[in-house]
Amino acid sequence: MSQGVYVYQLKVTDVNGKTAMDTVAITVNNAPGNQPPIARAGNDTIVIAPTTWFELNGTMSSDADGTITKYRWKKVAGPSWGVLQVPEAPKLTCYYAQPGSVYMFDLMVTDDKGATSTDRKVVITLKQGESAPLTTSAIKPPLANAGKDVVITVGKRLLLDGSASKAADGYLISKYYWAN
Repeated sequence: MSQGVYVYQLKVTDVNGKTAMDTVAITVNNAPGNQPPIARAGNDTIVIAPTTWFELNGTMSSDADGTITKYRWKKVAGPSWGVLQVPEAPKLTCYYAQPGSVYMFDLMVTDDKGATSTDRKVVITLKQGESAPLTTSAIKPPLANAGKDVVITVGKRLLLDGSASKAADGYLISKYYWAN
């Protein structure tokens, strides 16, 4: 790998067809020096009506050899519902207008030496009383775990490991799919 930030997405599917996704960022540096920050947009979230808001919280982002000087939220998917009022804030409260939607937000953080990192948060909104679309008891989706973000140097090898992913309710993960 050459220098840069590589984001891999892990998608897991359980035996009931339920899926979950997680991402991991691999930062490759040329030589020892400034380590880029690690953006953490927070866990994916499910919001159930009548609640009409959710929070974007990037305060768990970190920088091992400096400080984070900028936060930048960007909506990358979901229905139109206005703009983020203060996209540069580490924490934002967002209101949604359309239950039954999926919203995706990217958080990019910048450290005091100009290095950046990005993470994605997914928010799923449900109508009140909505549950899993299966006729059996509400089966929870699996939990995808792509591992922690990593910083390595050029020429080093890295094994992507999604084995910490878990299926809910005792079911098995039937598929692992990595995408870049």
